[in-house]
Amino acid sequence: MLIPLLVTAFFTGQTFTEPADPPSTRKAYPVVSFGKGGTLDIRAYAAVAGYAFPQVDKDSQERGWTTSSELSVGKISLRYRLGDAFRARLDAELGTDRLDVQELWFGYRTTSGLMLMAGRLKTPFGLAGSESFLERPFPNMPLIAGNAKDTYDTGFMARLDMARLSFSAAAVTGSRDVAPETNEQPDVAARIVIRPFGRPSRIQPLLSGIEMGASGTMGDGPSRNGFRGRTAAGFTYTPPAVIRGEHRRYGVEAQWKTPWFYLRAEYQFDWMARDGVTSYDLEPYVVKGGYVETGIPVPGLSRRVEGALQGLELLGRVEWISHGDGTKTRTISGTQTD
Repeated sequence: MLIPLLVTAFFTGQTFTEPADPPSTRKAYPVVSFGKGGTLDIRAYAAVAGYAFPQVDKDSQERGWTTSSELSVGKISLRYRLGDAFRARLDAELGTDRLDVQELWFGYRTTSGLMLMAGRLKTPFGLAGSESFLERPFPNMPLIAGNAKDTYDTGFMARLDMARLSFSAAAVTGSRDVAPETNEQPDVAARIVIRPFGRPSRIQPLLSGIEMGASGTMGDGPSRNGFRGRTAAGFTYTPPAVIRGEHRRYGVEAQWKTPWFYLRAEYQFDWMARDGVTSYDLEPYVVKGGYVETGIPVPGLSRRVEGALQGLELLGRVEWISHGDGTKTRTISGTQTD
């Protein structure tokens, strides 16, 4: 039975990026028309999150389980389009007492596929960090990606999309959750993604889902927050270190999307200088790690509509991360290990 299923999926194009339903039965997000040629695409969701993990009591040394469940904050995405050239987007979290804007930018697309953007946007670095919260398979970010809100920054970005290659480059404040005027020199970030078999299609749904990429950022600025470690339950186990001076990040990624599963892997290296943070120059703060992630739709209980999964999917991720002092690139008097 498996062989006929694979053959059918190959020829019908039942992939993670191609809709499984015919055009007449596809479901669309709400779209509101504005004037001549203008449309507003509205997307939103809310989720119930539950966690259970083992815990050891420090006094009695007894092992037990800590469980919790809560309604996650709602998230909304507004995407405006005017003709084929002008774009605008607003992504925000809806809490009980706040509206937390995460992404707000305006863009212009040229006829050559080049997109010019300005505003608060996703910094082009890493696979998980470049995805919208509505596009991410897992509800939470991998450990190495840090806090999801730290992936947003204010600046300018150019993005080129082609059949076999996508390239993004941006100049951003580098401040993230600090006032932009605290950093006089902008950070530079870039990400390239290569699709050796082109974009996913109905003819080659198996091989065309392969992507490989690399990204990096460079910056140099005053005191600001560095890497912030957060668990899947939202607990900050590593507060953001105060960094000052040069900040470099590198990452490599790969993913494979097929009609029956997806598989992705990513590795990142984060080097943060701490020059003059205290009365001494601390050793640079180094964070490195990666993850391997997969997802398998449950047969008979899931389907793809407009490229998105509806139904039940089994997800799994294995990840690792390390924190520590790095090595000084130059000799400075009064250096201290933290």
